[in-house]
Order: sequence, then C-alpha cells, then structure tokens
Amino acid sequence: MPRIAEHRDVTVKRQYSCFTYCRHHVISVRANSTRQLHVLHRLENNDYSLDFWSEPSLVRPTHIRVPPTLVDTVTTLLRREGFKPETIQSDLQRLIDQENGAGLSSYSTGGQETRRPETHYLTFTEIESFLKNLTNEYPERVELKSLGETYEKRPIYRIKISSDLNATDKPVVWIQAMTHAREWITGAATLYTIKRLAQQSDEESREMLANFDWHIIPVHNPDGYVYTHTSDRMWRKNRNPNKRKKCRFLCGLCYGTDLNRNWDINWGGVGSSSNKCSQTFRGIKAFSEQETRAVRDAVLSTPNNRMFFSVHAYSQLILIPDGFRTEKPDDFADLKRVADRASGAMYNVNGERYQTGTSADLLYIASGNSEDYMRKADGPGIKWSFTYELRPDADSTHNGFLLDRRWIIPTAKELFASFYTFAAEISNVE
Repeated sequence: MPRIAEHRDVTVKRQYSCFTYCRHHVISVRANSTRQLHVLHRLENNDYSLDFWSEPSLVRPTHIRVPPTLVDTVTTLLRREGFKPETIQSDLQRLIDQENGAGLSSYSTGGQETRRPETHYLTFTEIESFLKNLTNEYPERVELKSLGETYEKRPIYRIKISSDLNATDKPVVWIQAMTHAREWITGAATLYTIKRLAQQSDEESREMLANFDWHIIPVHNPDGYVYTHTSDRMWRKNRNPNKRKKCRFLCGLCYGTDLNRNWDINWGGVGSSSNKCSQTFRGIKAFSEQETRAVRDAVLSTPNNRMFFSVHAYSQLILIPDGFRTEKPDDFADLKRVADRASGAMYNVNGERYQTGTSADLLYIASGNSEDYMRKADGPGIKWSFTYELRPDADSTHNGFLLDRRWIIPTAKELFASFYTFAAEISNVE
C-alpha cells in the first residue's frame, strides 16, 4: 500500500474566547401547530445570528442558541406567538470551558492522561495516528487510503477492514461520520467500531467481517473538525471560503457549505438554503465540495455496495429514506423492518430508545443529503441506506453537541450493536 504522508495541523493550541459564546443561551421550544412551525422557520431563515441546534418540528422540541444581546427579544417574540420557551443553558461558554477542563481537547490534558477514542474526543491529528497505528498493527485486514483532499489540504481518510483485502467479491458496507464538524460523538463512536472490527476480538466483529467488507470514513469534514478544536466549537459546515456579499450579523458564517445538502438528489430543494451565511447552505451546485465528490467517486468505483450509513447527532433516531420528500419509497416497509430491528438492538445495550422513521416525519425535509443520493438508480443504487442521529435525546438536557465524554462508550456500543444487527439482517435477506 502506498505510504500516506502525515498531515500536521499548524494550530496546536487555542483557548476559546469569552467573546464567542459567553452568556449565549440555549432555548428549547415546542411547536404545537403549523402556524407556530412557520414562525420558527421564519426565525431560522431570516436571522442568521440564531443557531438552530435542532430543526423546527411538530414532534420534538427545537433547540436554539441565542446570543446574549437577543435573548430578551427572542423570548418575548416566542411568548407573543404562544410558545413557552425554556432556557436549557444560560452560558454556553461555561460548558465549553468545562469540556476543555475535562480533557476533551488535546490542549487540556497536559500529556498526563492516555487519550483513546473510547475515553476522549481525539483531534484530527490524533485520529490520523490512531488509524495508521491500526493499519500497521493489522496489515492483513486493515487498509488506509486518502480519498482526496479538502480545501485546506487535509486528507479525507477511508479505512477498509476486511477478512481478505485482496478479495473483490465481498459485499461492502459504507459508514460516513463527522460530516457536521461539531457532532464530535459521531467520530468517537465510529472509531470504536473501527477498533473492534480491526481487532477481531469478539464473535460479533468476526461475524460482521465474515459477511461484509467495511469501508469507513471517520472524519468526512476534516477542516471543519479541526476548526471546532482551534477556533469555534459550534462550527457545522466545511471551511471552503464562499465569496461573500454583505451580511447582517455573523459574517464568518458565510464560510463553508453544509456537506449534507450538497449531494445530487433533489439538490436545491426544501430543507437547504441558497444563502451562503446559512447553516444549511447547499453550495453553488451539487457536488461543488471536494468532500462530497471524494466520497461519491469512491463509492461509485467500488463494486458490490450493499449498505450505507451516515452518522450524525443528535436526537436518537435512525432515519429511513426518503429524506427529501414526504412520500414513502416503495420499499419503505423493508427499510422500516430492518431499522426497527437495529433500534431494538440499541435499546438492549443501555435501555436507550432510538426512534425510526423518515426525516420528513421525525425531523424535517432535507434535500441534497447523502442517504438519499446513495439509493439513486442512476448512481450507487444502494437499497439499504440510513442516517443516524446519536445521543443525546432531543428531550434531554445533556448539552446537545457538547455531550460529556462519559457517554462515548455507551453511545459507541449502541451504534456497534445496530451495525451488527443491520449486517445480520441484510445478509439473511440477500
């Protein structure tokens, strides 16, 4: 295998400034009518200084980060529209500082604690070293490859784990994590799966490799992920600098594209934005971003693709196609049956419920997403394609994207149990 040059981040240490999120509130509201839902949508689309951690929905609460200068204005507006806003957090920066002090970032441990993916949120450089170490330790079944480079020249790694790296007839499972940079739990939980599959130390992992090859992209958005460690913990998009027009509030948001709105499936439709300042900016065209093109090309050039999983956070869901429309696909019953089995397996681990259903039913319509693209008949044509929303639950107060590291292992075990169940179910039906 060709040697992959190690990428080193220029910025090693960064202390988040109180200028960023000091006294920012996280407010929870519930929409009880279509009218209230439209109010939240207008608020989301018209004021880019508000950060909707969860999209407006009639079936679950909506979490909104609000700058201190707008807290009174926003809460007054919401009450006037019949909402009952609840403050979940009154100082987001304090949570970020606590996260740093707990050893969740590379600059906070002082080198005194062994940093492992099961116990820490690793930096991109640490993830890179972890993947290379696995490749060196298990060269007979682990292969590491860069699928391409990001705008900032970081590699987009794919790790392949197989019982026979030379075989070409095994069905393939794809897992893609860390598409949205601030969803740190998705990368940590996926690294746990990588480690178990590579080590082959239990019956479940051996069975998973007996039936499938596993192609895993643990950090789909390297630039954005690095940026959450060095500059802005709440960053979501990639770091491609869009050509900016005048913007009303946080002009820095005009950097980046939402990679999960950039796929060529109903691109530009409902649930994505043409405004470069929006958190759901879809890009200037389908596949405008290097990260989405790299994964697309890798999947299309790989034979026997059987399953695809896009791992996100948060809300504890397994989302079933289609996400870009309200109509159900013809094979919805098949997809729902298998997703329900996987959800049951996740519940059996720790007693945590993961609801199953389409994005349109449980969250929102999302055009241009990877889950739907993978099913395109004139594209990859992968029937079994799903999206996860990991911990915490939308009703919880477990700090949203700032999930404490003590929940890494429980979440990772739930995700692994679902992968095992999906693999067992699909190997039996095809």
